[in-house]
Amino acid sequence: ASARLRVALRSLATEKGITNLLCEGGGRVLGSLHDAGMLDELEVFIAPKLIGNQSAISPLGGAGIGFVCDSATYQLADHELLDQDIHARYRRRHP
Repeated sequence: ASARLRVALRSLATEKGITNLLCEGGGRVLGSLHDAGMLDELEVFIAPKLIGNQSAISPLGGAGIGFVCDSATYQLADHELLDQDIHARYRRRHP
């Protein structure tokens, strides 16, 4: 799936001149983008609500990340308080 995703995104860049793309979805979409190495920014919303159970869908699908030391590092770029929710934007830090 990540190979097809790379081809599709490369086509958008070369044929249409699109260099930035907002992708919204669940764990599968996020996992596919992560596995393809195509996550440059994260938009994170935190709300004071808890939902789910032991069979709930993970926020990160795909191959995933097993250890913290294997995770990419993101730096806080901006944040705002929206009533009781928090919206934070992170940019990937490249070593």
